[in-house]
Amino acid sequence: MPEKFDFETYHEYIDRTFKPDPDDHVIAVFRIKPAQGFTIDDAAGGVVAESSTGTWTTIHNWYDRERVRMLSGRSCEFLDLKDGSWIVKIACPVELLRKGIFQDCWRALREMFSG
Repeated sequence: MPEKFDFETYHEYIDRTFKPDPDDHVIAVFRIKPAQGFTIDDAAGGVVAESSTGTWTTIHNWYDRERVRMLSGRSCEFLDLKDGSWIVKIACPVELLRKGIFQDCWRALREMFSG
């Protein structure tokens, strides 16, 4: 069984009562199957953390915690598919996206599928 660490902050990215504002958040949907020994909150917290302000290493106390919290995404809706996997909706503030990112994504997709 994988080892879990008490210092992980992924639980801070779960808010089942959060209602995202479509004008202020980019909403993404993931299908997540937690590894054995992990809960859906463990796994979803990791996905949304790494999709927003989380990182694979510990950040030191010199950063502005409130700003990081404000920019953090949240896992906010969960649907159990009853096969060990879940549909999880995450919401990330649009402020995280740099200008032009969607044009870059569309350009890359067009090039990838244009033959």
